[in-house]
Parts: sequence; structure tokens; C-alpha cells
Amino acid sequence: VPDEAGWSRALQTSLRLELRKVTDEGDGKPLTVTAIAAILARADGSPVEDFQGHIIPIEEADLAVEQVLDQGGLTAGEMHERVGVGKVIGMMALDVEQRLALGFGVGPAAIFVKIRVTDPVVKRRIKSGELRELSIAGEAETEPVVEAA
Repeated sequence: VPDEAGWSRALQTSLRLELRKVTDEGDGKPLTVTAIAAILARADGSPVEDFQGHIIPIEEADLAVEQVLDQGGLTAGEMHERVGVGKVIGMMALDVEQRLALGFGVGPAAIFVKIRVTDPVVKRRIKSGELRELSIAGEAETEPVVEAA
């Protein structure tokens, strides 16, 4: 968020994650979910502006993922209301070319996350289909986009 002089500053944000895959290893064991944290670019490579008006270049997403993993990951929350219901155990930013090279097919550049859900109530709500999203929170530096004249 630029200040009055146009400089960037830290932005605290949190992402809603629509669950794409749920892996249940049985009662008493953690539930693992996979989700897309952010769509960065369309399959044609054109950038995507998120609901908050941000455009995240794939290079910046790559660096952010590395920093998050170097710092020990993130905790998952129950839709911004309760944190600590699980832990991000995997995270990857893939551009369009990387998706193709890994055999994922044509699709958008995105940040993918894998979360181990440990909270029994949240686990039960996910398994029943009642809870279809989780959240993660973090901080980012933002810079104003300067349009070319």
C-alpha cells in the first residue's frame, strides 16, 4: 500500500483457499488438503489482478514462497476467525511454462499450497463438505504499478 509519497510499506494480508483435493488417512490422523492460494497469470501469460487490486509477478511469488518455507511455513486458519487449525506443509509457485514442463497441462500461473489440518472440529467440517475453504495469513511489500506512457 503506497504512502502519500508513493513508497511501499508492509501489507498484512490473508488468503482464502478453496480446497481442491482432500486426503484423509483415517481417524486420529491429520487431514491433508491442497489448494490454490493465488492465480498470478492467465494461461496466455497475461497478469491477473486480485480482489484487492494487486498484481503479483511470478518472480515475486517465487521469492515469497522461498522466504515462507525458509522461515518455517505458515499456519492455516478457519476463514480468518481462528488460526492454528493446521500448518502449510508444501507451497509452490508455478508459471505457465513450468506447469507444462511438469505435465500439469495448460492453465494459469499460480501459487499452490498443501496444508495438514490437525484440528478435529475443522477436520470433521471439511470431511462433511460444510467447510470448503481455509485461510493463511502473511505480510508482503507492495509497490505502486507505474503505467508506461
